[in-house]
Amino acid sequence: MKRLSIILGLLFVASVGFGQTKKAKIMTTAQCNMCKKTIEKAVNSMEGIEMAELDVTSKKLHVKFNSDKLDLQAIREKVASVGYQADDVKAKEEAYNALPPCCQLGGHD
Repeated sequence: MKRLSIILGLLFVASVGFGQTKKAKIMTTAQCNMCKKTIEKAVNSMEGIEMAELDVTSKKLHVKFNSDKLDLQAIREKVASVGYQADDVKAKEEAYNALPPCCQLGGHD
């Protein structure tokens, strides 16, 4: 019984130390696989991101992140900083203008 209590105590301490994992979807203006690569690379480089994957067809970025280290708004702002809109956060103009033509709005029309 004492062993069980120790094990449960250690599991509790370990779970508290790892923080809260959250999942979210962010709507982007991504259009192609180059967009996918750019966004995923930027977001996956952030401390606290466990996984970021963009579905180009739906334009949705699926993220898993540690909410003790990062919030959803910071992720949106990271996407905007590389030239893409993220939900209601507008793309940074300079970054957007530096994107290849195929990654800009209408680039695949």
